[in-house]
Amino acid sequence: MTALSLREYDGPNGTPAVALVLAAWADIEAQGHGTGDVLGSSWDHQCVVAFDGARPVGIITWEHQKWRKTGGVHRGYVAPERRRGGAYRLMWDRVVEL
Repeated sequence: MTALSLREYDGPNGTPAVALVLAAWADIEAQGHGTGDVLGSSWDHQCVVAFDGARPVGIITWEHQKWRKTGGVHRGYVAPERRRGGAYRLMWDRVVEL
């Protein structure tokens, strides 16, 4: 497996991760774990995206509320072919750093 690179965005909308977000939503819905609301899929939350070359393979979206000194992860997804290889942990560690 090739090494992954990470990029941070103010939200997944308009980034290379849009197709991954839609694939994640479809995968989660197919497993019966979704809400049926793709429009509520954290489009305006900060995100870290993992890339294998130019292809996005993982995403974590979160919201940081400075005034409350708190935050929360909204979505996390790794493409099936990149699971069990540390992609989520790599993204999680970056979120914690931020």
